[in-house]
Amino acid sequence: MTLYELFDLATSTANRGDVQWGLFITIHMALFGGIIYVDRPLKYVEKTAVLVIYFGFAIINYIMTKYQLEFVHLTNREIAKFATDPCCMDNLLVEMVVERLAGPQFRIGMCILAVSHVAMAILVVLAVVFDEKVTDFVKKPAESNGR
Repeated sequence: MTLYELFDLATSTANRGDVQWGLFITIHMALFGGIIYVDRPLKYVEKTAVLVIYFGFAIINYIMTKYQLEFVHLTNREIAKFATDPCCMDNLLVEMVVERLAGPQFRIGMCILAVSHVAMAILVVLAVVFDEKVTDFVKKPAESNGR
């Protein structure tokens, strides 16, 4: 593959990874919003369905995002091979890729991926399991005045 093709591949794969992160965030916002919006405790069947569907989504999202991070990393390793090629020895983009490969960015990205998925899974489980009607938490003004 040419250097251009490798950069194009890395960019398009990174863009797909951004879409996966956006989907991850959107699903969680929708889920928490839905739990808040429903002004009654969720039934056991609803809680079970939400958790089964959520964990299906979370596992697939994690695998897809992990695959995309690994693919970009491998593509960058292929780009780094051009660092010694006479055509690209002074190419700043190739130099940047080589420098980033030497650093911890890939390992940090993989850790962030795992930690964010685990943390959000814990929050979702807690939100679903301990879901209660909002008015059960807040005293009504009439009750607090003794009426």
